[in-house]
Amino acid sequence: MGVKILKEATDIQLDIKLDDGLFQLPEYKQESIDAMMGEATEESDEEMMPEQAPTKEQLDQVAKQLQEAMKNFGGMPQQ
Repeated sequence: MGVKILKEATDIQLDIKLDDGLFQLPEYKQESIDAMMGEATEESDEEMMPEQAPTKEQLDQVAKQLQEAMKNFGGMPQQ
């Protein structure tokens, strides 16, 4: 139902001259990644990275906490 309009190409022109200005990109400002993200210091890098990987006991504890949270929300079957 409704009106449909079709247009057929009946003529094509190749090798037409286009103005070079159509292909110019704007002059975007270029800056380093540090400037965009903010100057990172060694202290902030150390804060972001733990000194050592978590132990198996810590990982097991986190896994149990996540399982309990999922049980409380009903998103995981109880074992």
